[in-house]
Amino acid sequence: MGKRQKLRKEVERQRHTIAAMPTVGLKIGSHQLPVFDALSATWGARGPDYPSREAIPDQFYGGNTPYNRVFSTLFFKGGSLEQFGIRIKDGIDRAQAMMAIRSLLCSFDPKHEIKEATVAWALSEWCDGTPKFD
Repeated sequence: MGKRQKLRKEVERQRHTIAAMPTVGLKIGSHQLPVFDALSATWGARGPDYPSREAIPDQFYGGNTPYNRVFSTLFFKGGSLEQFGIRIKDGIDRAQAMMAIRSLLCSFDPKHEIKEATVAWALSEWCDGTPKFD
């Protein structure tokens, strides 16, 4: 196979990969998130990607849910959802959910309280099980 044929084959493979990527991100409540990628997971989501303070249920804003504790542990120590006994629900794109969580978690744009409430809310909607702590 010549160089030109290899290049055409690679371009075609990339077209299929791009076509298979989601064009609409996940939702938290009625808030539509963008599709996050590796760049946003590295540098963080932008301020407009987060729901407004008024859209976030008060229970997550106060930091009193098990999902807020999961956020705090992930934010300060790292880890995985499995260590808390929770997992992404069937029917939700796991890769997209994890990319969104990473992107929202590591951003410097919003206030910490908005970041915590958003991630806790997302975890409560996207995960099965109630978090367990040692």
